Amino acid sequence: MSAETIEWLNANSLIGFTAQRGNAWHYREGSNNHFEGPIPVERVMALLDVPLVEGTVSVTVNDEDGNKVTIPADDRKAIVRLDTREVFEFFKGGYQIHHYDQWLRQRLDTLLHGGLQFGSAILLKGGAVAAVQVELPDTREASSRGAEPVKHRPHVTAATSSNGSMATDYWRGTKIWVCDNTLAEARSEKGALHHKVRHSRNSLARINDIRADLDLLVEETGDEFDNFIRELTAKHVSDQKFEEVVKAYTGVERAQEGRSKSIAQNKQAALLDLWRNDERVAPWRNSAWGVLAAFNTADHHLLAQKGDVAKRVERNELRELTGDREKFDNNVLRLLETV
Repeated sequence: MSAETIEWLNANSLIGFTAQRGNAWHYREGSNNHFEGPIPVERVMALLDVPLVEGTVSVTVNDEDGNKVTIPADDRKAIVRLDTREVFEFFKGGYQIHHYDQWLRQRLDTLLHGGLQFGSAILLKGGAVAAVQVELPDTREASSRGAEPVKHRPHVTAATSSNGSMATDYWRGTKIWVCDNTLAEARSEKGALHHKVRHSRNSLARINDIRADLDLLVEETGDEFDNFIRELTAKHVSDQKFEEVVKAYTGVERAQEGRSKSIAQNKQAALLDLWRNDERVAPWRNSAWGVLAAFNTADHHLLAQKGDVAKRVERNELRELTGDREKFDNNVLRLLETV
């Protein structure tokens, strides 16, 4: 790992409870960004201390005589990260900055209780996107029939942006111990498990609605995921069925000879190896949970490792924050039902 990548990880990513997260988190390991227990609050505060300010906007054009004319755009504003001088985006006048410390730390302090502590914090896109996760110290075990229990860590995520890419959002999920992948099935399949607040003038008044719309009890979240995992581990999937699902997903039999065929064959080989040999999947082989674990692990760790580690971290984290991760998982489960 290059010195530049380690510097990026230290400056933008904090990882807590590493003693409870298995080994798969190590690709995000900088020199001082990880903690065996919870992330100290002061480190989270320092990371989220991103100076966001509004700037006035004007447009410079040439008039009919070729003279430059500057026209103020009074109904527009620019959102700027002051310390780096980076302009994140231009918005209409009603856009409201959700300062990260206020919306991601103080709001969680207000909403959450019962021993929850910081397990993750990250800045993405040069600080234009930020997120934190809070969780309980102990890891849960969801029992599975005839296989090892599935260890997982329920959490609540709070995320927001300053570039218009997402509203401020709060939702529940869980982190799978053996692969450090997020499972967010409940976020899309259940009702009232996440809450979005738009960046509008009245958004500050919406904070009191969050608890009414979003049940933030992590223990209850853990119970739901325990049941979901038990359901999938109890559902038998033969080796032949898994191979059929892999063929359908990769399109290996339809791919044209050449680069497309090679890519499909490499994906197929990676998935079959996970199914048969990898500790992140093989203990749950021949179950629907094993299918989900294989595809989730491959997508997170193997199939899209383009660029350096920092780019990989950004890709994986953005997929989680935008909901692409859960869409991928749900598509895999639908594929399993239809093939």
